[in-house]
Amino acid sequence: MSQCSSSLVQVSNLELDRMKNYIIYVVSITIRIVFGFMFIALIGNLTSHP
Repeated sequence: MSQCSSSLVQVSNLELDRMKNYIIYVVSITIRIVFGFMFIALIGNLTSHP
């Protein structure tokens, strides 16, 4: 029983690490997209004035 529960804990920790890494990835991509559009909007706003 101890061997089985130890294995389950390791699998659970692995899954939690994967979820944490995925969340970090999604947040970083979202931030990059938001800042990218902000930069494009700023450049477009600065260059559109006569």
